[in-house]
Amino acid sequence: MLGAEGRWLRGADSGDPGDPDALVILGRMDERPPQLYHLPLVEGARARAITPADFPLAAQGHIVARDGTRAIVKPVHGSAVGFSLDGQGPQALPGLEADDLPLGFDQNGTHCYVLESGRIPALIVRVDLESGEREPWRELAPADKAGVFQIDRVRISADGSAHIYSVRRVLTGLRLIDGMR
Repeated sequence: MLGAEGRWLRGADSGDPGDPDALVILGRMDERPPQLYHLPLVEGARARAITPADFPLAAQGHIVARDGTRAIVKPVHGSAVGFSLDGQGPQALPGLEADDLPLGFDQNGTHCYVLESGRIPALIVRVDLESGEREPWRELAPADKAGVFQIDRVRISADGSAHIYSVRRVLTGLRLIDGMR
């Protein structure tokens, strides 16, 4: 049984050649560390691990290809790697760097979008998964950058035509009081 910390990553779309009746989730079974699981949506089916228990996963940065056959998985340390949904992997992916946070595949699955961590404005890079070529795609920053220390929760539409993100900021105020005794 998956623990309460399980998170849904993707439901296969009915038009995908992958399994339309399954989810890929991040969760844990029993006392094992978190893993990615393939969970068929049929009565009595059991979740099957995609990643091994001895492969420590980061809290975010796991994406599934639109065709439902493979995933890019972000480990706690190092660059994201590839896994097929049948559990084969990890496979090194050219062009992905340790500080990249995978955001999603492009519509044809040949590129992925990654967020380069720790920058304001944040930079989204489009990475060719075969050649490793990196090209800047978008810079993200609010019009008012005062107090912004992080841009996160970036989401990109399936066709790459739209994106959203949230901003974390800290603002403080200073009050000057004259005449106090």
